[in-house]
Amino acid sequence: MPARGAVRAGLRRLLLSAHPARSLVETWVLGLVLLWALASMLPSLEQYATTAGMFLLLGACGMWCVLRTRLPSGAWAGQVFYEVSVSLALAFVMVAGVMGPANLWPWWRERMVTLSAGNGGNLMLILLFAATGGGYFVTRIALRILLFWNDLRRRRLLWSITNAHLVLVVVLVLALAFIMAASAPYMRDSPVVAGQPVDWFTAYLARFIVTVLPTIGVFVILGVMALLVVLPPSALLSYFIARGTTRR
Repeated sequence: MPARGAVRAGLRRLLLSAHPARSLVETWVLGLVLLWALASMLPSLEQYATTAGMFLLLGACGMWCVLRTRLPSGAWAGQVFYEVSVSLALAFVMVAGVMGPANLWPWWRERMVTLSAGNGGNLMLILLFAATGGGYFVTRIALRILLFWNDLRRRRLLWSITNAHLVLVVVLVLALAFIMAASAPYMRDSPVVAGQPVDWFTAYLARFIVTVLPTIGVFVILGVMALLVVLPPSALLSYFIARGTTRR
């Protein structure tokens, strides 16, 4: 399939392929764009929608840096130093590079005051933006575990069977998370301040913000719980299945 090969080649060029300096610059630009979009919506959003939008911004910037920055090689000590350095640099970019310019223009500064007032003050907002670096480091560890697992399941029948069980669990948890998030009481309320005139794009974007973040949060919590419960018996069952298969 030429199309599938082109997609895979494109993903290889996009994912885990950028120099840290480049991925940080890309994250900086993405952060400015998303913060400008959120700031332009602030007068029209309810407080919970504003908070959800801020966390969505931080998560998007962190994940972009996680998925774009290439993996280091060499000794473990050097790899840890590499990841810690990028993590600290990302925290600096989010605070000084994204929040800093937002306080230079009066229009943007007014909206940053509104954003900080609804999220524990300016110091708490700085800490939340800086925490993107810590989130990067934790997620990179999870990414390495995932890559190790992917390599393991390709080489061992036992873990290939276990992986099939876990994929089914993840799909079921994702469906459950979507149902729970969609049926939450606040989903019936409008994320837009009553009486505020807004265009259709702002209204749909606000609804997207308050839908995506809760769904991701519920999915992560339920997913981790489900994997901790399912993995041990699944691995044991897969062991007996694989042993019976290899004996034949």
